[in-house]
This record gives sequence, C-alpha cells and structure tokens, in this order.
Amino acid sequence: MVFLRLLMVNFIILISFQLNGQDCGCTVTEVQFNSVQSCDKIIGQVDTVYNVSQLWAAINMANSTGNRTILIADGVYPIASTASYPYITGSNLVFRSLSGNRDAVVLTGQGMQSVDPLTEIGMSLVGDNITIADLTIRDVGNHGISTNSDNHFIHNVKIQDTYEQMIKGTSGGNFSNNVTVQCCLFEYTAGIGPQWYIGGLDIHEGVDWTVRDNIFRNISSPSISLAEHAVHFWDSSAENIVERNIIYNCDRGIGFGLGSSPNTGGIIRNNMIYNDGSGIFDDVGIGLETSPNTQVYNNTIYIEYQNAIEYRFPATNGVLITNNLTNQAITSRNGGQATLTTNYENALAEWFVDLPQGDLHLVEAIDQVVDQGTDLGSLVLDDLDQLIRPMGLGYDIGTQEWIAASIDNDMDGFTSDEDCNDSDPDINPDADEIPNNDIDEDCDGIALIIDVDMDGFNSDEDCDDDNADINPDADEIPNNEVDEDCDGIALIIDVDMDGFNSDEDCDDDNADINPDADEIPNNEVDEDCDGIALIIDVDMDGFNSDEDCDDDNADINPDADEIPNNEVDEDCDGIALIIDVDMDGFNSDEDCDDDNADINPDADEIANNGIDEDCDGLDLVTGVENVHLEKLKVYPNPASDKISISPTNNSRYKISIFSVDGKMLKTKEGDSLDISNLKNGIYFVKIEDNISNYIYKKILVNR
Repeated sequence: MVFLRLLMVNFIILISFQLNGQDCGCTVTEVQFNSVQSCDKIIGQVDTVYNVSQLWAAINMANSTGNRTILIADGVYPIASTASYPYITGSNLVFRSLSGNRDAVVLTGQGMQSVDPLTEIGMSLVGDNITIADLTIRDVGNHGISTNSDNHFIHNVKIQDTYEQMIKGTSGGNFSNNVTVQCCLFEYTAGIGPQWYIGGLDIHEGVDWTVRDNIFRNISSPSISLAEHAVHFWDSSAENIVERNIIYNCDRGIGFGLGSSPNTGGIIRNNMIYNDGSGIFDDVGIGLETSPNTQVYNNTIYIEYQNAIEYRFPATNGVLITNNLTNQAITSRNGGQATLTTNYENALAEWFVDLPQGDLHLVEAIDQVVDQGTDLGSLVLDDLDQLIRPMGLGYDIGTQEWIAASIDNDMDGFTSDEDCNDSDPDINPDADEIPNNDIDEDCDGIALIIDVDMDGFNSDEDCDDDNADINPDADEIPNNEVDEDCDGIALIIDVDMDGFNSDEDCDDDNADINPDADEIPNNEVDEDCDGIALIIDVDMDGFNSDEDCDDDNADINPDADEIPNNEVDEDCDGIALIIDVDMDGFNSDEDCDDDNADINPDADEIANNGIDEDCDGLDLVTGVENVHLEKLKVYPNPASDKISISPTNNSRYKISIFSVDGKMLKTKEGDSLDISNLKNGIYFVKIEDNISNYIYKKILVNR
C-alpha cells in the first residue's frame, strides 16, 4: 500500500510540474527560493536594453507601436520619480528580465517615502494585454504596479518597500478584467511597513482576477490604524480567485468587500495564513464584508486575533465556508450569513512543522484533519503544494493534503524521511555540498570545510584559497593590484597626491618627483623616476651645466685660466678679471707698461728719450727743424666725421691716417681730413710739413 502511494505521489508531482510548465506556473517553495522558471514569453519586435536611457526609449517606442517585447539586462534601473515614471499606454507588450532572474533586474523609484500630492509608480498599466515578469520593483512613493486596464500577466515579480499599496487596481468605472498575478513575492524588508495606508493587492473594480502561488510578508502598520489586506478585492469587484498563497505577519490576510463597498462571488482556497501577533494592529485572516456568494475552501489559518474568518453584514449571504483549519473562530458579524461545513477551529501549535516561520504543513497525520473534509470535487482539485486531492480515504481539512511517509514539502524529489531539510529544495542527498557555510547540503551529516592553502581561513572567507599569503589576516601590499587581506579592495597609496601610486613613484613624499616630472639636470635627483639623475656637459670640459657658466664653450669653466680685461668670466667665479697694476686708468691689455703710471695711451710723448710714453708703438724723435710740429694739435679727439690741425699759421701740411697695425688708410694735403668712413677705434695721424719733417698723433674714432 505504501509503495502504491509513493508511486502515486511521484506521478502527481510529475503531472504538477508538467502543468506548471504549460501555464508558466510555480510552487510557493520556488517563489521562496527564487527558483521560478521564466515563461520566455515573446510578443512582436524584441528590444534588449542595458541602461535607463535605453529602457525609456524602448518604453516610448512600445507606447507608440504596441506589440513589442522589452528584455532588460541585469542591473539597477532608477526609472521612477515624481517627474516621470513608466506610464504604459501601448498594448500587447512584454517587460521581463533578460536573465530570467527576478533579483538581477531592479526597477526603483526615489525611495519608500511620501510624495503627496505628486505621483511615483513603478509601472502604470493603461494599455491592455501587458506582461511583467522576472524582475524586482521597489522603493517607490506610491505603488509598485497600478492598472485600470485588462488582460495582464504578472509573473515572478518581487515588489518591496512601496510607500502605498504594492499592486493597485484603480477605481473610476473603467474596471480591470482578467488579470493573473502569480509566483510573486510582496514584502517589507524591515519587517514592518512605513505607514498604515499600505497593502499587497488593493483592487477596485477587479473582475476575473487570479492571484495564486504568491508570498506576502510583513504588510503591517507601524501606527495610527491597521494596514490594508495582503489581498483585497472590493468596490464592485467580482468572480476573483485567490489560491495557494502564503501570507505571513500581515495585519489582515484576504479581504473580499469592505463595509458597504461590495464584492460578488469568487473563491478563496488553499491559502496558508499566519500571524504571530507581534504587530500592534493584527486582525482577521479572511474577511468577507458585503461579499455575497463567495466560497472559502481548505485554508489553514493560525493567528492571534480572535477570529480566523469573519463574514459580515446582511449583504454577505450565500457564502460557503468548508474544510478550513484554524486556531480561532469562524464567525458571523453584523448579520452575515454563511453555510459552514467540516471546518476545524481548534488547531494546536504542535501540529505544524515550523510555526514561528509560518510553515503550517502538518508534522504528522492529525486525526482531526486527515480524511475528515468534505468532497468538493472540481472546486478544489489540489492543495497548497499542487498535489492532487484526495490522497487518502477522503479529503483533508486545511491547505495540505497529507501523504503518509512520503511527503516532499520542498518538491526536490526526496521525501522528508530521507531529506534532512524538507523545507529547502537545495538541501537533499543529491545536492552539491557548498563548503564552509556550516550547512550539510547533501545530508551526509557533515558540513564541508575547505582550507586548500592551509592558512587558517576556509575558502568561503579566503578570497584566494590557493595562496597562503592571501587571507583576511594578511598584510596588504600597496599598489600591486592584489587584495591580500580579502577586504574587496586592492590597497592603493599616493602619499604626495601627484597621480602616481607609491609602487611607480620613486619618491611618494614629493609631488615634484614622479614619472611625468621634468628632469632637472645635474642636481643628483631623479625627478622622472627613470633610475637616472640627468647630467649635462655640452662642451665636454668636465663640468656639468649646473656648475659651468657657459656650457657651450670648453674654454670657460671653473678650472679655466682667467684672461684679464676681456669682459669674459672664464673661471665662472662671477667676475671678469680686470688688471691695472700702475693704477693709471688703463688696464694691462691696453697699457704698454702697466708698471709705470706715466706710460699709457693718454700720456704725453717725450721726444728723443727712447720711450714710447703714449703706447702708440713709436718713440717720438724730433730735430731742431720740427719743433714747430710739436705745437700742433689734432682735434676733435675723440673724433667722428672729420679731424683738423691747428694752429697752421697759413702753413701747408700733409695729413695721413694709419691703422694701429701701420696700414695707411687715407692721406690729404691741407689742415683737415674726412674720416667718416672709418670704424670706431684707435688710429694714428701723421702730420708732415713741406720740408719732410713729421710728427704722429693718436686719435680715437667714436661715433
């Protein structure tokens, strides 16, 4: 008998998976572990986008043409703000992640904060037949998704941390028909909402919606009033199905109708609802208010509020409530009417696998539950885990159909008697062991530990377990592009902030020294870090340009002999040597006897004494006959254009002019001579009388 039941379970699981593949379905376990398979749905032209601007361009094109598929590459897309948000007016559209991983593509707003009176929505659906799949929407000021249009498919979407309701079906008489929301995760990550005006699905005028295989967490108000429901249909909604959802620590679970605002018909079945009472506004698990002809089947509810299911107001009539397992009362309020059949209202905490985590699967076959329900035929064909009902002698009460000795809660192919954690499909005897996480994935009783390089750090915390010099305790070596201490950052040091790290900067304390610096020659400093301090000696005289005052002239350097009186500093001492030994005003280079102050170019020549007093190279020799020539003067001196002699006393003279090397340049008879063509310098003037007596005079031509 057990063997036959195991065969039946395996067959049922196979059929279940086949059905999921056909309708892009999933199980709530797959939602929990982010292992939902993508539908790979395509409509029309396919656009793949990689950034926000490309996504906006694709949205604008989709709004213009319709009939398009937009595949979004992995990344975070800050797409919504009060200035603009995706307002989808086109029809026949698909928006989904390229990878199929809902956590890898994230559409965000400006944060979970009030934007009133402005609007900020993750995606607003105005056109019809729109698919949103395999992505995350979070941190928006209003709703993750809003709609007032028809025929939408929302699959494997995670909606987190919205400031108002996560999916909003808006009112206004437009109605929103035939929408499926499945395999999605709705949650507030802080464990509580930001305000009371929040909810999971808040649907006005919704008709023929299906909400299945989703998880709702922590939709709970922090103050003022209780939050809205995890799933709520009201304001003229009708014929909606809410099934196989897990609702955890939400102020209110599932609501059809509200006050006098009606809902008509619909089915609520196979939902698991838990609330530990830690919130300040915990309320009912399932509430029907002005919701006639609604059917409530096979739900499991464990909450702290006094009533698990309430049906309120006289307009709530024709209601069927059957096969529900609760720990609190199922009751009428304010004149509500319902038919109650085979419900059990006294469930005990120890009946359930993991009550604090909201896992309300049975730990064993409970006599009050197993085979005690009413046969509902086609109204309830399966349970929360999509196993076919019935599995035993009759229908079970609650959301789970018990299978003796062969339950496989996480649907990983291993039953709980051989699976060491039957709530996690990644843990089973065939699973790959993940080292160093303290988890025994393959159920062999040992959590795998690996430290390949034996440095004392396991491979889960050692970023290079093949190198013992790399581990969280290693000293970081700067600027080698290696993260030795496994902090995720390779240490970079640039002390002098010159743009070069210390591994390439030969002096990281001096910003003037780096590979891009200009080399200053002959200072024994390697400014450009090429390993060589620049040395320059252009004239190759043994002295570098920093100490050689003229590095283009080998005769000028600190060891050169100084040549006096040439205005050149040959020995680079900063002074050009000047010598005038006899202190007569003429340096030794122009004074023909620098030891005798009476001999210099300005001295008067004494005739016939054998001495060249005026340094003209000639000793004046005169006789009695040329005494009169001694009295002649040449003027002006210095001269520029013309020289003259005086006094002439009406005598006739021949005037000749010679260079200092004795070459005659000009001659003329008379008392003057034109010298305008002569260069500046010293010249000798010869004056002869008519009887061949002569005398020499020195002049300076200077213009």
